[in-house]
Amino acid sequence: MKAHLSIASAMVLSGTLLTVALCGGCAPDGESTPKPSASENSVTEVGSTTSAERSAENVETKGSMSSKSESGVSDHDHSGHDHSDHDHSDHDHSNHDHSNHDHSGHDASAHSYADGVANADGSGSSDGVVSTERPSREEALSSRFVNLMEVVPAPVDVDLGESRFAGQQGFEAPDDPEAEFIRKHGRRESPWIDGELSRGIPGFDSFVAAIMEQLREGDAKGLMELQIAGADYKRYCWPEFPQSRPITKIPVDESWFFLERKAYSGVQRGVQDFGGQTLTPTRVYFREGRVDYENFTLFKGMVIAAQGPQGGAETLIDFIPVVIERNGRWNVYTYED
Repeated sequence: MKAHLSIASAMVLSGTLLTVALCGGCAPDGESTPKPSASENSVTEVGSTTSAERSAENVETKGSMSSKSESGVSDHDHSGHDHSDHDHSDHDHSNHDHSNHDHSGHDASAHSYADGVANADGSGSSDGVVSTERPSREEALSSRFVNLMEVVPAPVDVDLGESRFAGQQGFEAPDDPEAEFIRKHGRRESPWIDGELSRGIPGFDSFVAAIMEQLREGDAKGLMELQIAGADYKRYCWPEFPQSRPITKIPVDESWFFLERKAYSGVQRGVQDFGGQTLTPTRVYFREGRVDYENFTLFKGMVIAAQGPQGGAETLIDFIPVVIERNGRWNVYTYED
């Protein structure tokens, strides 16, 4: 009898083990337990990367890619196209279709002439704005080619214009509360804005050297990359220009569009007239002086005098009519054809 019970017990035990083996670890109440994923089963080894770390790396990579994508704005300046002297008060752009204008811009995010220009970490870019200490004017305007501190201010000459309907019966001039300030200062009133020129070259002499390098190489693209970025133009320049006030109804993208196109034409002229030559700058002067704004300074009528390897007569490089300085960093504002 004991033998029969032992055999029966063994059979029951065997059946139980078999059931457990076939079930693979069934949950109570008949609910099946899902198989653990590979990541749950994996054991982190020394030097291996966890899924959390990989996720963090992916986020960082995407953020970096996004930052690079955003930094590739065309940013060429219409400042050379000085709208401060243009009267747009009679131009109604509210019904103008700009959808066919390509403002995608010129991507210079991968090109840098000096340390600190368009940093990958976002510092120095208009999107990754950082608060910076403003250098003294003596430090910002230091140069061996020209005494920038002695460049005379250009006269304030802003014509806000008068409507062609002025004086006619029933005409009421639109309200322009900023007109008096602009006539006096040549610009709109603006607070200081933090940040740096994302393409700015630290130091005027380094800026001139970069221009000469691109001319020597005959590199039109490299010259365009020396122009102020579109994002910087929109952030720092446009808000202070008289044409940006609401009464004009001029879109900033339209202003930038025409300024950049003017620069493209000017670069072609510069490469044609001065490209491929080995020239060394000897001095720089400005025919029209400077215009001081709250957030930047425009130097107008720039001429770079340069000589060839054998010396001799100076070559006057004059296709860069306006350059911009902010915190000691320099860009071409526009080129002239």
